[in-house]
This record gives sequence, structure tokens and C-alpha cells, in this order.
Amino acid sequence: IEPLLGDLGIGNDSVRIIIYDDSRGVAAARAFWTLEYFGLKDKVAILNGGFPKWQQENRETTQLTPKPDKVTFTARPDASLLTSLDSLLTRLGKPGFAVVDTRSSKEYVGEDLRGNQNGGHVPGAVNVNWEDTMTQGDAAIWKTPETLSAMYAGKGLTKDKTVAVYCQ
Repeated sequence: IEPLLGDLGIGNDSVRIIIYDDSRGVAAARAFWTLEYFGLKDKVAILNGGFPKWQQENRETTQLTPKPDKVTFTARPDASLLTSLDSLLTRLGKPGFAVVDTRSSKEYVGEDLRGNQNGGHVPGAVNVNWEDTMTQGDAAIWKTPETLSAMYAGKGLTKDKTVAVYCQ
């Protein structure tokens, strides 16, 4: 990751990195998490609505590819953003800990295997389909913090809990 980001002009001193995609934020969210994990927390953001919203608003676009200067990036992984299998198994069912399965309801109950051998979910996990956190349409926009807080609270996911999240 160090040479990859450095070659893209992303260094530890980068001011702000804005990520977007054209796939309802899926790729952008993964890139966001990866950059946060490797030490760029508070320097990375996702363009809400991504490229589809940018285009719907008739904003300027270009086909030129920027050629950033190479810089040095030193990864500083934040292990607190990951949980191990052992840690998960130890904490399952304990107060103050919750597990969220972000897949579709059919994947959650095991009707849609998506190439997996076994269907179902981690015992005790609640299902919050990632698509339910966004508006519908081509330019998916994340719902308001108030709406999301209410949605999560309705599933027992409150700010006083440590939450482990998984998908495929």
C-alpha cells in the first residue's frame, strides 16, 4: 500500500482526499476504510452521491489524467478497526457488543449464497442492508445522520456499543 499511495501523490501529510465512484458508494466506502485503516483518518472523505450526482448537477468533468508528484507514504495501521475471529467469538452475546451483517436479507437468512458454501449469518448478528443506508436512484446519497441513528437504534445498535460489521 505504501508505494501504491505514494505513487498516487498520497502522503501522510496530504491535506484532504476525496473519494468517489459510480457504484453507489461501494468502492468509495472500501477505499475510505482502507485509507483510514492505514493511517489517513480525518484526511479522507467520500463525495456523497458520487460521480452520478456530480453529473446530475452538471458539474465540470474532464478526461485528463492528473500526474501527481510521487511522495512517501508510511502506513500506520490502526488495529482497533479490525476484530479477529477469536475476539469476535469471545465477545458474541456480551453486553455492549453488537454484530451487523450488511448483506441483503436473502443473504442474511441463507436464501442467496452468492458463491458461499453455507448460508446464514453470524449468531446474534442483526441485518442492516447497506443499501438501506442510502436513498434510491442512480445517485445514491447517504441518509441523514438522524435517520441513520434512528434506523440503527431500532435494531439495538446504539452509540454505547462496540459494533463489528461484516459483509461478504
